[in-house]
Amino acid sequence: METKAFTELESAVINWFILFYRDEALSGQLRGARVIERKWTEVGWYVELHVQESAGPVQADGLGYGGWPIEGPQIRSSAIPHDAGVLLWGEQGIVDCIEMFAYAGEFPIELDQFELIKTMTLKPKP
Repeated sequence: METKAFTELESAVINWFILFYRDEALSGQLRGARVIERKWTEVGWYVELHVQESAGPVQADGLGYGGWPIEGPQIRSSAIPHDAGVLLWGEQGIVDCIEMFAYAGEFPIELDQFELIKTMTLKPKP
C-alpha cells in the first residue's frame, strides 16, 4: 500500500486530536497513521487514513459530542474567510478519515498559514 506524507495542516490536526483528547487508543492509532488518499472537494478535503489497529479500538462515544464523527478544531486562516471545521471519522473503533470543510465558500488546495482553535462548546475527555 503506497502512502503519502502528511501536509503541515494534516499533521497539526492529528497532533491537536492527540493533545486535546488524550485518549490512549486514539493517540496510538493517529501516531501510526498514514495517508492513503486525499480528495479535494473545493469546499474541503477528505484525507483517507490507514492506522495501526494494534493500538486498540477507539471508544468514540466518550469523545467529542459522543460518537463518530469525533469533533475537531476550528481552522482559522485569512485564506478561509469564514473559517473551517474538522471531523475525524471511523468505523468499529478504527479511525479512517479526516474531513476538513469550509463553513462557507471554498477551502484552498494549499493552506500555508492557519491556526487551530477549540470550538467553544467542545469539551475534552474527562
